[in-house]
Amino acid sequence: MSLESIKLNEIYVGDALELLPQFKGVDSILTSPPFNFHDMGKVKRTRRVETRDEQVEYLEWYDKFVNGCRATARDYCLIFNNSENMKDIFRRTDPIRTLMWFKPGGRNTYRFNPIFVYEGYNPRFNFTNGCWNDSICEKDTAFGYLPLLQKNKVHPHQDPMKLYVQLLRYLTRRKGAGVTKTILDPCLGSGTTALACRSLGLNWIGIEIDPARATVARSRIVGGL
Repeated sequence: MSLESIKLNEIYVGDALELLPQFKGVDSILTSPPFNFHDMGKVKRTRRVETRDEQVEYLEWYDKFVNGCRATARDYCLIFNNSENMKDIFRRTDPIRTLMWFKPGGRNTYRFNPIFVYEGYNPRFNFTNGCWNDSICEKDTAFGYLPLLQKNKVHPHQDPMKLYVQLLRYLTRRKGAGVTKTILDPCLGSGTTALACRSLGLNWIGIEIDPARATVARSRIVGGL
């Protein structure tokens, strides 16, 4: 199946590792995958700390996920992570750059959230080049946005849309990045990436493993919430 035959601006329900190859040729990826073994949904969390076997299984999955994203996106992959296994992830996957979501005043959350930048299979521009827009400068690698209150979320790990808009602008306005038209989120969750893409006039494709959450995401996207 070629990307030309794929319906854009659509959610595909299924496992990201299985579906990613169908979307080879998307311009870039923006996604927030599970941060640990329990977030993968295989078992219900019964303790705070993961066993070593669970950590190893998660790291092996994350390796496959990053490699799958890099083989699918032509230009770049921006992948959130705040795993307990951060050092192992950084060493094993070797991102070319790290952006940072700073959470001011977040008493009950992590104060920051790394966003790893990986090259795709054939980047058409240099991510480290300056921007078209002076308001998004090369030095801006940290973004300050308050996390959503739990009562305002439709997904337990939902992030503020303004952050995603900023990241997409940061990506698409690099010098030479005018080729960027389509963004893939292989862990779509509540649909925030799709909403951010729509606000910027970009095409999007979403993959979501949970049919119920895919339904919620569709409702948000249709309603523009």
